[in-house]
Amino acid sequence: MAPVTTQENLKREIGVRSLTLAILNITAGSGIFVIPAIIAEGLGATAILAYFVCGVLIFLIGLCFAEVGSNNHPKMKQLNNENRILF
Repeated sequence: MAPVTTQENLKREIGVRSLTLAILNITAGSGIFVIPAIIAEGLGATAILAYFVCGVLIFLIGLCFAEVGSNNHPKMKQLNNENRILF
């Protein structure tokens, strides 16, 4: 087979935006994969329980945000007022 030669006109440079995004990617990646490993090493067998408790707490915080978000809509305010009268 004959070798195929192609001519590419790509620049070999990285801009400020690309460098910033790469640093953010590295930071988030280390937070996602390295920190849980360090915590699991420190807690030992109770690490899974700690993650479960934190997950429940995050879920409850999400419910709080959902409650606040639902009360800002005018129709939800009317529905809430009607429910207060019923109960």
